[in-house]
Amino acid sequence: MRQQKLKGLVEREDLPGPYQLPKGWRWVKLGDSDSAEIIMGQSPPSSTYNQNEEGLPFYQGKADFGERNPVPRVWCKRPNKISEHGDILISVRAPVGPVNICSEKSCIGRGLAAIRTKKDNLSNFYLFYFLKSCEKNWLGKGSTFGAIKKRDLQNYLIPLPPLEEQNRIVAKIEELFGKTDKITRLRKEAVEEARALVPAALHEVFSKAHEKGWRWVKLGEIVEIWDKYRIPVKKKDRKSGPYPYCGANGIIDYVDGFTHDGEFILLAEDGGFYGTGETSAYLMTGKFWANNHVHILKSITGVAENSFLIHYMNIVDLTPYLTGATRPKLPQRTMFEIPIPLPAFEEQKQIVAYLEKIQEKAIALQKIQQKTEEELEKSRESILHKAFRGELTS
Repeated sequence: MRQQKLKGLVEREDLPGPYQLPKGWRWVKLGDSDSAEIIMGQSPPSSTYNQNEEGLPFYQGKADFGERNPVPRVWCKRPNKISEHGDILISVRAPVGPVNICSEKSCIGRGLAAIRTKKDNLSNFYLFYFLKSCEKNWLGKGSTFGAIKKRDLQNYLIPLPPLEEQNRIVAKIEELFGKTDKITRLRKEAVEEARALVPAALHEVFSKAHEKGWRWVKLGEIVEIWDKYRIPVKKKDRKSGPYPYCGANGIIDYVDGFTHDGEFILLAEDGGFYGTGETSAYLMTGKFWANNHVHILKSITGVAENSFLIHYMNIVDLTPYLTGATRPKLPQRTMFEIPIPLPAFEEQKQIVAYLEKIQEKAIALQKIQQKTEEELEKSRESILHKAFRGELTS
C-alpha cells in the first residue's frame, strides 16, 4: 500500500501510517460523514465566566484534563460551542494532542475541539484509545504543532474495523489497562507506607525522651552560629559555577565561589516551612554559598550531632518561635530558645544510623515505583500499538 503522509500523523517506527490493515478493516478520514463530526471550540466573553457553577462547565484546554475526564473549574452562562456527553475532547493548542472524554454537556474554548462519533459506525471509546495512542504523533521532526486546525482533524486517518471488533478491542484494552493500573496502585501504596515509616520512626524516637531520661537543653547552648558569613547575591549578579547557592528551602542555584567549607546545619530563617513535620532544616557538606534567608549552624563537637538536630528540627513545631505576622521569621534570639531533647552523643549517632536506614528503604522503594511506572507506561503503549494493528488477540 502506498504510504500517505498526513499533517499531524508523523512517520515513526511504531506507527508509520497508513500501514497494512487486517482483512475487513479500512482506513477512513476522521472527518468523513460516516465517521465523526468535529466541533472547534470558541471562547465566550470572559464576563460570562463564573466559579459558582452557574451554566455549563467550561473547559479551555489541557489544564482542565483529568486522567480520563475533564475536571470543571470554571462555568459559563452563555456558551458559544457545546460538547456533549461522550464527545472526545482533544487539545488543539500547545500542548497539542492530549485527549479526554467529556462526561457531561459542556462549553469548550478555543484550546479544545470536540469529536462526536457516528456511533453506528465508530465507537467513541475506540476513537478515544486510538487518539490516546497518537498523542505524541503531533510532535513533528524537530518541530511542534503550535495548533491543530479543523482540516488537520478532518484529514486524520484512523484504522476502522467493524463495530463489533471495535467493541472487542476496547474491552481488551480496558482489561489489560486494569491490570497495569492495579500494579501501579499497589506500588504507590507501598511507597506511601514507606514514606510514613520515616515520620513515624521520628516521633517514636523523640517521644521517649522523658522515658529515657534525656536532658533538655536550648539550641543556643549546643550550636555555633555562623550567620555573619552569609552573603546574599541577586540572581543577575551570580556567576555560574560548581558551588551550591543555598537559601531557606534548599539549593537555589550553582555559583562560582563559596562562603563555607565543611558540614553545617542550614535552618530556614525566612521563607521556609515551619509547621510540624515540614522541612525546616537541611545538611550541607563541602563548599557552598549561603544567603541571608537561612541560619548557618554547626553543632558543638562531641555534644550534639548535626544530623540528629536536623531530624528533630524537622518534626518540632517552630511556629511559637517565629516573629512577624505577614512574613514570619525565625530570629536568632528566639531560635536559641528552642528546647532540644539530648541523649548521649553516642546514642545520637545510633539514632541517626537507624533513621537513615529507614530513609534509604523509602528512597529505594520510590526508585522501584518510578522504574515500574516507566515500564508500565511502555506496556500501555505496546497494548495500544497492537490494538490498532489488529494484533490484540483475545
